[in-house]
Amino acid sequence: MRKTENQEAIEKEQYKQESSEEEQRNREIQMKKGVIEYSSNTLSLESKREENLYKKAESIITCISILLVAIMSLIFELLDRLKNIDYLITIFGIILVALLLCSLLFAIMAHEAYKIEYTRTGKELIDFINSHLENYDSEIGFLDQRINDTDAMITSLEKANDKRKGNLRISRILLYIFLAMVVIFGITIIVIAV
Repeated sequence: MRKTENQEAIEKEQYKQESSEEEQRNREIQMKKGVIEYSSNTLSLESKREENLYKKAESIITCISILLVAIMSLIFELLDRLKNIDYLITIFGIILVALLLCSLLFAIMAHEAYKIEYTRTGKELIDFINSHLENYDSEIGFLDQRINDTDAMITSLEKANDKRKGNLRISRILLYIFLAMVVIFGITIIVIAV
């Protein structure tokens, strides 16, 4: 029995449709794998940004520690030598130490480990998949889950890094104000002492 031309046309159309659906599914899988790679690169960059912010905070903390010791020893030396303007030295000293301590506080806050999202453990992932099995009937469900997990980590790390960056900015501003006050303090002491 020969197939009629209509049956052959229908079978060809079904084959084309199945091939088209398979190609579309493959394109979707490739696209999602590309998104995962992009997200992984973004997460890596955000992690490097976090490390950079930690290093900056450590540098500021070290700088402030050295300045704090230097300014305290300078203030005590000036109090010993210039007894006639000790009230002025004390006032400027308190202001300078307060600025440095505030700057130190913000630098330490920038160095704090904020709570961020992490990937699930293997057991957590298996439990989640078992409770949502209908979503994981193909590779696409796993790819979607990986994209969602990576995006959650990126978002939480980015928020934490933005907080660190804000604290470092405040710390640097206070440090710049401190340096300006040191210049003003120095000029004032020179003018009054001479």
